Amino acid sequence: MNRASRKRVLCLVGLVGLLVIAVSARHLTRWDVPSVPLRLTMLAFILLCPVLLGMAIGVWGGERGGVWGARGASAVYLGAVVLAWAQDGVFPVGFHLPGVRTPLFVTLTNLGIFLITLYFMQALGGSGGRLGVSLAGKDAST
Repeated sequence: MNRASRKRVLCLVGLVGLLVIAVSARHLTRWDVPSVPLRLTMLAFILLCPVLLGMAIGVWGGERGGVWGARGASAVYLGAVVLAWAQDGVFPVGFHLPGVRTPLFVTLTNLGIFLITLYFMQALGGSGGRLGVSLAGKDAST
């Protein structure tokens, strides 16, 4: 299998993995799964998503695959945050109670959580990108 075909396969594996996680997460909440295994599974899904996304994007980046994966995972995360904010008018990592003013420390805490999550999404996406590049193999011309 040549390098371009391997890249396509790895990109497809990453995207199909994301789709499987999305469908599984949707159905897990409907099944009668005990609380602890459900939370652990969702945590695993949260950690796997940026890795798979980073792999799907980063595999095309060559030696800069980690950067591609990190930027791609960050962009998707920021896009999801902006979309949720535009739809609900609520900062996604916080909460909003109608008629109750949110204290400043809650807003700052939410902002801190958002930045920490963004950092981890970027780091995990970069790891996925480097993984994709290493699985795709080195360029034959180098």
